[in-house]
Amino acid sequence: MRKSSSIALVPLVAVAVLAAGCGGGSPKPAAGAPPATTTVLNGSVAGALAFARCMRAHGIPGWPDPSSDGGFDKAKLLALGVSPSRIRSIEDGHCRYDFEPAPPPTRSQLAHRLQGLLAFARCMRGHGVDAFPDPTTQGELSIASVRAAGVDLRSPVVQAAAQTCLPASDGVLTAAQVQRAEREAG
Repeated sequence: MRKSSSIALVPLVAVAVLAAGCGGGSPKPAAGAPPATTTVLNGSVAGALAFARCMRAHGIPGWPDPSSDGGFDKAKLLALGVSPSRIRSIEDGHCRYDFEPAPPPTRSQLAHRLQGLLAFARCMRGHGVDAFPDPTTQGELSIASVRAAGVDLRSPVVQAAAQTCLPASDGVLTAAQVQRAEREAG
């Protein structure tokens, strides 16, 4: 659930890294992802990307970008071998980003998202990616669901179809999101 107040990013990441699976104020897992592997932060993907760049620029060069849903892979964060105190120090000195949770989408926005994703999925199937799944009725289309359908995101056919089909989504999907999905598949 989203909180109504601002939330500092790094404490959530540090808590998630140290105590994955704690209840209460811990970040929620991404839909379709095992709770112990992904941390989704309340806030924007753009803000999480800016935070990742800042962490890399201030002494943690291996800090990963968030996934396309704004989550950080806990295994990647643990693999950094960086102490929570160092993370907090960098946050306090350079990389503090506070986020206001986004307001829930309106029915119109949800309908637009669902229509755009359905059009994208139809286009993908029309361009040779026969197994490409439709989004859920809630307008969700995850990398996990695409993989579960047997679609190889690294395939040149899939990548070409995705670029061709982006306009069909009516702005719901962006080239940057497709590129991140392709990187995450690798």
